[in-house]
Amino acid sequence: MKVITLAIATLFLASCVPAIKAPWPKSDMYIEPTGPDTAKIRVLGFTDSTRVVTHSTCDNSTSIHGQLRDPNSPERKSPITDKGYKKADLPQDGYPLDYYEFKVSSEGMTSISSSFSPTPGSICVLNSGWFKPEKGALYELRNKVDRNGRACIGQFYRIDEKTGKAIQQSYSKKTVDEILGCKA
Repeated sequence: MKVITLAIATLFLASCVPAIKAPWPKSDMYIEPTGPDTAKIRVLGFTDSTRVVTHSTCDNSTSIHGQLRDPNSPERKSPITDKGYKKADLPQDGYPLDYYEFKVSSEGMTSISSSFSPTPGSICVLNSGWFKPEKGALYELRNKVDRNGRACIGQFYRIDEKTGKAIQQSYSKKTVDEILGCKA
């Protein structure tokens, strides 16, 4: 009788406990290419919400996309992911210390975007625009908010791996379809 009473009490109490759910679905994570046709990227600042998209074909059948980190995951990566890429010869100038180094395919087009909320109710979204990574090259996307917390600043560079010299890259205004020559 005690066993039956205990079982009924357990079932009753279990029905009162709400199901524990994650606050939102787990993010799609970016998967680095492993082949030889790659370029290296370093993102400074906003790395918790950095998203990478690559397209190699017009039908997007070879599209790779995802976040560098999953901010909802207990396995979240450290604030710095250093793969030993040559550091840029640029002043720190108030840029955040967090950075993430990773590889992208040099076959196709890539776009990197980062977002951050500098003050309650505001959002800062920065994007590299679409670019064609050169095989073996190193690029750096720097994100920061100005000292007043009112303006988002993003700079995109190609880094000379021998000297560390940074050459600022211009942002592309074209769509990926225009760059790849896709027909509408």
